[in-house]
Amino acid sequence: MKLHRIGKILLPIILAITVVVQPTAAVQAHAASMDGMSLSLAAKVESVSQKQVTPGLAETKFSYIGKDKYRNTCYMLSFHPGDPRVSLVAGTPHDNEKIGLSTVRNQAKAVMAEGKQVVAAINSDMYNMNNGDPWGVVVKNGKEVHPYAPIRTWWKFFGLKRDGTPVYGDRTVYEKNKESIWQAMGIHSVLVNSCRVVNPDHSKILAPRVAVGVRADSTVFFLMVDGRQAPYSRGLSLDGIAVMMRDLGAVWAGNMDGGGSATCLTKAQGSSALQVQNRPSDGNERAVANSWLFVVGAPQGGEMDTVEVCSAYDYYAPGSLIQFNLGTVRSSDGRPAELASSGLSWSLTPGSNGIINSCGTVTAGKDAGTVEAHLNLNGKSAGSRLVHIVQPDSLHARTSSYTLRPGESTALGITASYQGHSVAVSQSDLSYDIPAGLGTVDENGKFHTSPAPSSGDITVRLKGTDASVRIHIRINQLPDNVENCEYLKTDKLVAQRWAIHTNYRDAACDFGSTVSPVHTGKYAMRISYDFRPAKEAGNVAVNFGPRAARRSTGSPTALGVWVNGSHCHGVKLWGCVLNGNGKRVYISMPGTVNWNGWKYVELPIPADEKGPFQLYGWNALSFVGTAGQRGWAYVDDVQFVYGARGKDTAAPVIDSVSVDDKTYSNYQVDISASCHDNGASGCTSGVDSRQTELKVDGISYVSSKGYRDSKDDVSLIGMSWALGRHRVDISIQDSAGNYCCKTIYFTIQLGKQQS
Repeated sequence: MKLHRIGKILLPIILAITVVVQPTAAVQAHAASMDGMSLSLAAKVESVSQKQVTPGLAETKFSYIGKDKYRNTCYMLSFHPGDPRVSLVAGTPHDNEKIGLSTVRNQAKAVMAEGKQVVAAINSDMYNMNNGDPWGVVVKNGKEVHPYAPIRTWWKFFGLKRDGTPVYGDRTVYEKNKESIWQAMGIHSVLVNSCRVVNPDHSKILAPRVAVGVRADSTVFFLMVDGRQAPYSRGLSLDGIAVMMRDLGAVWAGNMDGGGSATCLTKAQGSSALQVQNRPSDGNERAVANSWLFVVGAPQGGEMDTVEVCSAYDYYAPGSLIQFNLGTVRSSDGRPAELASSGLSWSLTPGSNGIINSCGTVTAGKDAGTVEAHLNLNGKSAGSRLVHIVQPDSLHARTSSYTLRPGESTALGITASYQGHSVAVSQSDLSYDIPAGLGTVDENGKFHTSPAPSSGDITVRLKGTDASVRIHIRINQLPDNVENCEYLKTDKLVAQRWAIHTNYRDAACDFGSTVSPVHTGKYAMRISYDFRPAKEAGNVAVNFGPRAARRSTGSPTALGVWVNGSHCHGVKLWGCVLNGNGKRVYISMPGTVNWNGWKYVELPIPADEKGPFQLYGWNALSFVGTAGQRGWAYVDDVQFVYGARGKDTAAPVIDSVSVDDKTYSNYQVDISASCHDNGASGCTSGVDSRQTELKVDGISYVSSKGYRDSKDDVSLIGMSWALGRHRVDISIQDSAGNYCCKTIYFTIQLGKQQS
């Protein structure tokens, strides 16, 4: 793909990065402009990197420091729908027409299982998180597989016509062009129209965002901005993503599903496998309703002509070992090809500051300079990569302080930079000043705490320079329990101490005291909600919080809450705390409530936010769901957490079930499962066998003659089952009240051998 297709705005940034020979200061935002347009939100552009995923599809990654002094990391996929080498298609779970939930990766795999090559993928429309029902229309290969939802007739859409022309707009536009639309999916709202920002939602909430845009030349581009992970990436408001899309050249742009759904995958270098490029804010890939997939159907090319030469970093410290690797190999016509089996050799451009061996490993010199490595084919360069050798001017730590348990270990995450550019350094380049009795650092840069409570500062220095960074270590600060619910003895007392409301007028909510179930003590708090009357799309929430501020004693790492999730599946717990400057900091649990009984939930606080923090006001905590949901939850022991938890907060694990997905030719089948308590939190309380339950087809067999259980396994022996498919539900609980369950199936089919 030609560079001008990446977009007029990023072009000068890319040129400023790629043509430089000696390291320069980070590019300022005002330099990243063309024809009077610029990245309006940026005070400084940190880095820009671009690669050709496949002929016709470009991937651009860039990061910038905003005018609010926070970093955002962005990913962009750009292509021209008229290019025959790559196609954009609607992805669905199992590549079929039924609603459901599946990760973007698995939706791509379902297409690849049919013999097609998916080279990139990105999540698409919003959806019901309980069943995967999309909120907008879905057209797949010319067929409408999901119509406009009756209650969301105002939902917008984006798609492509059969001739590749982009098509977008409201339902009126959709109905007018319905017969010619080849692929289409829903859009939450329009961000840009006729080159103007028209976003209707001015909420200040910062989050991961995903949007699609169309430029004047019909180029289509998807932009993903990671979020909720400062200092790596803070996220944008909807106003922010709208401005960014306009700045990147969109004449029209629409908002897609963001938050924990935001997932962008592209083909890994030198492989057909897809690799997640961004950092999903849930910590893992979320199952979603649909996705956009970039599919290549062209056959393999001929003999090798060019190759992509890669390195882990753009900047290295003097004396570093630099490993150059190979990415995509292409033939003379631009299609993928196999690496040549002979005639290959490595060399350096004359004047490069280093020595290269036959494996593409360079030993950098002791002075600043550049290294440009070439992979040669029969003596002619087939690909090259230039990196800079610089003396770092600063060191950085992942966070400025850690609160750890005695005997705990953690990677300190030390990185170096030169004028804002990341620089690769090795552990041998660093020295550590550690107070006696605090702990030790091993050869991999991992810090191991002492066995006794202590505190102090570690100073990390870059040898031969003045660069250093200080990290405060605090060992064994236990949580501050800011609400144990023991004063909430009646509904009246709950109302006096806490406030509650919903974010939609039509939704209903209530709260009060309860004596059963409780996590600890005699009382817990009950939160009930009814989102069924809500007719609006989007998140529906019941918000609640203390009327008097509850304060931390320092800078905690998270807000911890015990939640009984038996009657609130599908909702998510969000939070809002005030930092040391009184500014709101929004936090959330990973994933949604999907358990029964009590479970400990943490809402991580960004490491760059400084305390002490306050939990205060009606929106301090929120159970967030969608229209149509109804339920209630119990909460207990709300606490600020500093790293050390002092009790078992991790759920036990069901390792395996003997009959999982098996078919048997006899009626009598024994069922057994192995389990263990999880020590991930540093404390284990042991599996409580009295709380173990085994059901087959909804019937409990705990009291049957063949039932056996212990702390390590549960079994059901000597039972006979009817023909057909059977469901097994196993649930276990540890002595601290943490709960885990697993559902599997087995089949009785006479004449069928066990599989």
